Parts: sequence; C-alpha cells; structure tokens
Amino acid sequence: MFADRSLLTAALMSIADNSIDAQPDGGSIYLEAGRVAGVGSIEFRISDAGPGFSETTGRRIFEPFFTTKGGGTGLGLAIARNVVLGHSGRIQIGSRPGGGASVSIEIPTSAAT
Repeated sequence: MFADRSLLTAALMSIADNSIDAQPDGGSIYLEAGRVAGVGSIEFRISDAGPGFSETTGRRIFEPFFTTKGGGTGLGLAIARNVVLGHSGRIQIGSRPGGGASVSIEIPTSAAT
C-alpha cells in the first residue's frame, strides 16, 4: 500500500483518542487491520465499548468544529476523514445497539500519496 504514513497514523490515532475519551472510566478498544478479500484494499477498524452516539450525532460527526466533548475542537474526525479521502479511501462510522462505536477505514492498495 502506498500511503503517507504520518498522515494515516495521525488519522488512526485521532480515532483511537476519541474511543479512549468516550470511556473515561475505562473500557475496551479493539484495533484490527487486514486485507479486504477481492477488493484490493486494506481495512482498519477501531471499535470500543463506550456509550456509542445518537443518530443525530452520527450525521454530523465528520463536520469540522462539531464536538460533543467539553473542550474538544471538533477537528480530529474531520481531519481524519480528509486524510482517508486524500488516499482515495472511505471511512464509515457506526454506533452499536447497547453501546459502542466502530470506525472502519478502507484504503485501496494502489492509493498514491
């Protein structure tokens, strides 16, 4: 995979930081990576056991300056999205019933920097 290592690392760290912040009393975070069969891309998935988020929040979550955190800038996920799109990738976020959030990033293996 051809990618800007620094940018991709920053995007993944921003998402992981959100997972940590969503669980102030501790919890579980799961990081997975692997090839997507038959597609020619690599998927990174970060999920947590936090409270998840509402449908309204989910619609706005990648908007610059939108935040649900006190003291947050609302830029982390917006920047992460732009990094992924800059690598010709896609990013999806979801909230699971009973709690927890999941972010999936798919980057084509032929993506150029």
